[in-house]
Parts: sequence; structure tokens; C-alpha cells
Amino acid sequence: MINLYGNKAECTGCTACYSICPVQAIKMEQDEEGFYYPVINHKLCINCHKCQRVCPEKSSRNNSEPISLYAVKSKDDTIRMKSSSGGSFTILAEWVEQHKGVIYGAAYDDQFQVKHYRAEKRSDWEKFRVSKYVQSNLGETFKHIKTDLIDERHVLFTGTPCQVNGLKTFLQGIDTSRLITCDIICHGTPSPKVWEDYLRYIQKK
Repeated sequence: MINLYGNKAECTGCTACYSICPVQAIKMEQDEEGFYYPVINHKLCINCHKCQRVCPEKSSRNNSEPISLYAVKSKDDTIRMKSSSGGSFTILAEWVEQHKGVIYGAAYDDQFQVKHYRAEKRSDWEKFRVSKYVQSNLGETFKHIKTDLIDERHVLFTGTPCQVNGLKTFLQGIDTSRLITCDIICHGTPSPKVWEDYLRYIQKK
């Protein structure tokens, strides 16, 4: 019987295992604290072990070192005022859009839940700016990115370092020369359940 992790500290909920399962035997489910973790349906599992091989926490990728370091900010005051980190995301997104690419990022839905979305136009990807201090729901994002790269489109993905690491292990064997990843300095994401409790408190107040 396949186990994805011994304890939750060994899993970041990046969805790499969920995305790579060929028989959809893995679902991302919220635990009692509201965090998303992969759960295996062993009745569907075919023991291919792809989920274990793709896991970034079990990969040597975690030992990589940075090649170069840069400090970047937009020269446009308006962009910086609408951003959380100097407007670097906007600079990258504009370039990708100019090259007819696709931008993926986190945004609030109508219920103020944080999810990852796919966008091709500025009017859609502008909502990816500014920080969202809660774990996002990635859904089928990794699979869509794989399809876009196979279609030879430029792709920008923004997310937490764990999500970026999971995406890169998921895409092993795929040409990623058109992929740009942009993560954040992360100290851990608060629980979506805590966020939901806070929303209910604000609504009641």
C-alpha cells in the first residue's frame, strides 16, 4: 500500500502527486485545520508509484543553490502602488502577454476563497497582484501548464516556493524553456479554515 508521507510535516500540499496520477486515485482534501493534503483511494490505485517519484520533498531538487541574485522593481510608480513587491510580477506578466503566453496566479473568487487561475489578458491577470496570505487551491493548474508548454506557449506561474518546486518536479521530461516561475519569500501559509472563520467574523460584525 502506497503512503505519500509519514506525517504532515513531510507534505506541502503542492498537488504534484495529485496532478500526475494516471487514474485519478488521489484527491486533495482539507484536514481538520483546513489545509489541503493528498488522499489516496487505494481501490483505484494501480501502484505505479508516480506519486512518490514526483514528490518534491523526496527529490534532490531541494538541495539546489541559486545561480544569481537580483533586486528588481518597476520604474512605474502606478504599478508599484498596486503591487506588494515592487511590481516585478507585472513586468513579467506584460512580457509573457506580449509573446502571446499564459499567466497563472492566485486570486480571490466570489466567496473570497484563494484559488489559482489561468489568464491571457491584462484585465484577467491584474487580479493576481498583491499578496494573499492563505494557502491557494491549485486545482488542475499543473495539468493546464503542461498542456500550454506542449503547445509551445510561454507560461508564467506565480505561487509559493513549495508550489513552484512541485510544478517543476511534475514537469520533468517536458520542455520548460518557455516557463517562467516566480515565487515569494514565504514563512508558511495560514490555514484556509482560519481565513474562512475570519470572514464569518467580519460578516457577522
